[in-house]
Amino acid sequence: MSTTRTVQSLRGPIDARRTLTPRAYLRHPYLFGEADNAEFNCPNDGDTTSLEIARMLHICVCAWRRSSQSCSGASLARQFGFSRQSWSDVTRGHRWPGHTVLVALLSGLNQAPRSDNAQRPHATQRVTVPGVSHATDHAY
Repeated sequence: MSTTRTVQSLRGPIDARRTLTPRAYLRHPYLFGEADNAEFNCPNDGDTTSLEIARMLHICVCAWRRSSQSCSGASLARQFGFSRQSWSDVTRGHRWPGHTVLVALLSGLNQAPRSDNAQRPHATQRVTVPGVSHATDHAY
């Protein structure tokens, strides 16, 4: 029995208000998703909301890259049905993530390990993302 998987095309921004790429908000764009201490600034043609979204995306990508417990981007792309190129573009800051890629990134922080010698986190264990508090920590 064979199964067919459809891969979504994720071309174009989902939110037209995001006119620059996430990495455009870093002082040194090549550090997007790589350096925890990367400096952010708002370009003249940028906006503060996009700056904060880019900062949070950067923090999540850095946490995913640091985590020995996270699974590979190719594996997440297959699991969630989008292309490896889309994953690469988002995690390098060349494009904004759609909902599917964002959920894949967040779930990737707690998925199966990249190597056989790493342990899978317990279901109740949280991955700590600097600067991000969990929804259960807030009163709504």
